[in-house]
Amino acid sequence: MLLGEEAARVRSRFISDYVDVDSEWYKSRIAELKRYRDGEFYSGYLWEVVPNYTRISKEEAAVLAQHLGPSYALWDLHSAEKIVVPDYWKFARDAVLHGAAADLYDARGILPKDLYVVRESYEVCLILTHEDEPDGVEIILEARPMQHM
Repeated sequence: MLLGEEAARVRSRFISDYVDVDSEWYKSRIAELKRYRDGEFYSGYLWEVVPNYTRISKEEAAVLAQHLGPSYALWDLHSAEKIVVPDYWKFARDAVLHGAAADLYDARGILPKDLYVVRESYEVCLILTHEDEPDGVEIILEARPMQHM
């Protein structure tokens, strides 16, 4: 588990490689922090401003996780006021996990619902979201850095 400056460095690199920080959505929902009782946090989701992605199935996600190798897992930094699930945070809110992507993927039951599993080289990222399509199919993304657009 990475904490402090090391976790912040990984998170910052992910955002600079994958997230459209020039978009109005990013500026208003992520860059602009809102005050809550437990601190200042953003209100959006990073995956909402990841422009270079392909939707994939749950089966394709499992295969991708097997092939990612050493990876980082991070999640959105939200206030506990926005989370209705009891005992949601199993790790420090701003921690980043490091390990085999397959293991991180398999641990998704205890990790935050919006999960970004990015290969150590930052060349590909598996994004699991809390959202479902109207037919109940989970929204899962395979993302590439913006420079590959």
